[in-house]
Amino acid sequence: MSKYIVGIVVIVLGIIIIFQQHVLIGLQKEPIQQSSSARAERKQSGEIVSFGTITFDNEDRVWILKDFIVPVVANYSYEYNSMMDVSNAPFFIGAEMSPKTGQPFKKCYSLSGECEPPYPIQLK
Repeated sequence: MSKYIVGIVVIVLGIIIIFQQHVLIGLQKEPIQQSSSARAERKQSGEIVSFGTITFDNEDRVWILKDFIVPVVANYSYEYNSMMDVSNAPFFIGAEMSPKTGQPFKKCYSLSGECEPPYPIQLK
C-alpha cells in the first residue's frame, strides 16, 4: 500500500514539474508590456532635456522642467514625451517613495523658493 502511495506522489510531482516548465516557457514567449515609465529616456550629464524630470540622491523633490541641461553631478534625469507620461510615472502617482523621507516625492515646477535645487540646473 505504501509503495502505491509513493508511486502516486512521484507521478503527481512529475506532472507538477512538467506543468511548471510549460508555464515558464509560455511566460518567456509573452511580450513584455511597456509601462508608462518606459516612455521615459534616461539622460546623461551635458544632455539637453526638452521636457522631463530631474532629482538627486537624498532628495524628496522631483523637478518637472522644460529645456534644461543635465548638470555634471550625480542625478536622475529623464526625458518624457508629454505631461501625460510624467503623470503616469511611479514617483508622480505615489508608487515610488522618497528614500529620504519614505513619503511621496514633492513635485517642483520651478527652481526657486522651496524648490531651489541643491545643485544649479541650467535652463536652455
